Amino acid sequence: MNHKTFTMTVILTTFAAAMWFGYLFASDRIGGGEFFLYMAATIPALLLFRILYSLILRNRRP
Repeated sequence: MNHKTFTMTVILTTFAAAMWFGYLFASDRIGGGEFFLYMAATIPALLLFRILYSLILRNRRP
């Protein structure tokens, strides 16, 4: 995964997470602390996704 693709993935995933967790926060299903923790948890998840994707892609090449 090149840098441009990963950057777009991060931007889109962060936006989607903000919309979803923002909805849960606005509808009073989660508190402010939970919102912060859930948003902070998206970063390690994206890094794990990038590592796994790179390993899979590397193993497919001849």
